[in-house]
Amino acid sequence: MTHVRDTSIEIYLKILNEGLIGKKQIEVYEILWKYGPLTGSQVANWMDEFHQKSNVSETVRNRLNELRNMGIVTELPKAPCPVTGNTVYRYDVNSKLPIKPPIRLTKKEKRASIKKLVIEIGKTVPMPQEKLDQLKQIWREVKRL
Repeated sequence: MTHVRDTSIEIYLKILNEGLIGKKQIEVYEILWKYGPLTGSQVANWMDEFHQKSNVSETVRNRLNELRNMGIVTELPKAPCPVTGNTVYRYDVNSKLPIKPPIRLTKKEKRASIKKLVIEIGKTVPMPQEKLDQLKQIWREVKRL
């Protein structure tokens, strides 16, 4: 059953026409836009039907997480899944344009960022030697992360 989403058709077209998300993300987004709200298993079934792909469950799960993190798919309250019978989250599109999710820093990048902050604090705040020693100890603990 297809239904028209007048509140998000402009956003839908903008996302598709301007290439704001990747190809696999578009496949999941289109299915949700046309048939949502759906569970992950329902999206996987639609992908199986339309694209004759097998083993899409993990791909769907990953794409749903990416789309949710971009802010263009909303996680809805749990409900029984018609495919599995389990109580699971459902997903649906919303009327938002995608945002870039925050970049995950590596441990090395985190350490460098913390070191920079520690150095800046040391430059701006006059400290007695014992406080400076405490700061050095904190830095040694950060290095162990």
